[in-house]
Amino acid sequence: ERNRRAILEKSVGEKQSLINTSEGLMRELINNSEGEMQKRINEASGKASEILYLGRATAESIKKVANAISGPGGTEAVKLELGQKYIKSLTKLKSNDNKVIMGGNLADMKEMLKGLDIEI
Repeated sequence: ERNRRAILEKSVGEKQSLINTSEGLMRELINNSEGEMQKRINEASGKASEILYLGRATAESIKKVANAISGPGGTEAVKLELGQKYIKSLTKLKSNDNKVIMGGNLADMKEMLKGLDIEI
């Protein structure tokens, strides 16, 4: 009888040990999952805030540019800036590996800048 009880107690102890190990593993997996979920929520929230901030900053800069353009001399300043960027981009088109074919007379800058409504 004593041996039988000892074997039974040992069996119950081993069973409880397995249950405890299983529950511990389950709790660990749940904690890891919840931690990963919270991490993703935090990252998404940070990205959303960044997008919102950039959107507001972009809107503000567009308003400032629009106000500057609508002011005296604003249109001429924009045309000048576009013309300068156009000419600068033309100089960058040709590299050693590229061949560029352009229509029009490149020597006639007045004609090339006509589309920008700029006079030289």
